[in-house]
Amino acid sequence: MASKHRLHKTHHHHEHMPHSHKHKPGATPLLDGNAEHKEWPLRRQFLLMGVTFLYSWSAIATVILLPNIGQRFFSDGKCGDGSHTDFCDVAMGKGIGALGISLALQSFISFLVSPATGLSADTYGRLPFLVVGLGLQVVMSVSLLAFEYDKASLYVYLGIRALSGLVEPFPFVLSVVADEAPPATRAMAFGRQIGCFDVAIIIAPKLFVSIPEKIAVMLLVVSSCLAVILICAYGESLPANHRLPKKPAGEMICAGIKAIGILNSNSYFRVLALVAVTCASAVAGLQTTYLGWLGSAFGIKRSQAASVLTLLGFSAVVVQLLILPVLLKKLGTMKTLILGLCGMMLENSCFVASELSFLPGRYLMIAGGVIGSLGTVALPCVSSLTLNATPDNEHGQVQGAIAATHLLGSSIGHLVYAQAYAAFDKLKFDGQHWPALTYTITITTVGISAVMMCCCMGKTPQAKKDAGDTSN
Repeated sequence: MASKHRLHKTHHHHEHMPHSHKHKPGATPLLDGNAEHKEWPLRRQFLLMGVTFLYSWSAIATVILLPNIGQRFFSDGKCGDGSHTDFCDVAMGKGIGALGISLALQSFISFLVSPATGLSADTYGRLPFLVVGLGLQVVMSVSLLAFEYDKASLYVYLGIRALSGLVEPFPFVLSVVADEAPPATRAMAFGRQIGCFDVAIIIAPKLFVSIPEKIAVMLLVVSSCLAVILICAYGESLPANHRLPKKPAGEMICAGIKAIGILNSNSYFRVLALVAVTCASAVAGLQTTYLGWLGSAFGIKRSQAASVLTLLGFSAVVVQLLILPVLLKKLGTMKTLILGLCGMMLENSCFVASELSFLPGRYLMIAGGVIGSLGTVALPCVSSLTLNATPDNEHGQVQGAIAATHLLGSSIGHLVYAQAYAAFDKLKFDGQHWPALTYTITITTVGISAVMMCCCMGKTPQAKKDAGDTSN
């Protein structure tokens, strides 16, 4: 979820900040651009990047393995990779639908609990939650391996995946970044972590399709176990003097839920929350439907899809590690975010246009994915804009609030896009199926968000400083 970071202590400032962020006796003051921060050792940075990379393999497994696993499960083993009969298409739709429901439940559970767990992390530290969250990833991968050996139903995996939303690791990774990185470099630090997530997209697809499915799942088990080992080696990031005092569990839950009010404290924050929801829903919808769409629209098998995903992953890494720092320096955080939203709109427009018979569909599909890599700047920009306006000892609950909006969007996206895909795939226009019409949802919702962000450009400079954006 930022080039100047001094917050002006004026009466106007206090009117726009949420109550929990006003200075209180004994509270840690708001972050100041001139405040000294301890150096974040490179060894620890690389350890955290390794955790992010390994965690991202679960997302790659979702994209590469699960659509075909679901198709095989719902066809009783009668359909395999590249099967395009009506029966197999129905089985694929059922698989995508079941996966979409599981991912929606996972995200919705995370939405409900992340503000409270974020606040708890401000009290007990980040490490316990990261260990539990990554441990649940181990359990989830083991359940998928049990399915591969006919020891458990696919529904067991889908159920555990839904319950893993109780402790979603990545928001806590971003909280670690907020603890360790100085405000002036926070957006770039967020970008590096997301870039490491995308690096797995370069490496994993080719590997997953070149080895037997059971071996791929075993590799998933090993990588998830290694992520737990690395985070234990990293240790705790939140100093004891920055932690909140312990509270009763009931009060902790209520206070965590109230943390959502941080993103409702003024109109600028509300727009940022809307951007988070719409971008997350678009990404989740693409994650759920993309591989099925490639097969339905272009007859692309897993081996061919791996090449496409590798290209998209490479472009996303280039954006996060090379282009994002330049955009932040030249345009500022807000304008960079708007540019990313425009990239997402153009990406999905290319997807829809790719199914027009008189246009080069495959080239448009690839071009759209590459252009859409600009959309990956949304999370680091939103996180940076929001976190730079909060005290050190409230980063966990604020990151929890940001995560809640993303997870709400993910829940909506997985559910809505999966059902919309199934509906559009049944309809025929111009003599062919048009599942890509699903992506008109993204064009509409992200377009509205972009317009609202542009309207925020007209706010007074002081209002933008109050919301944490002093990049202009």
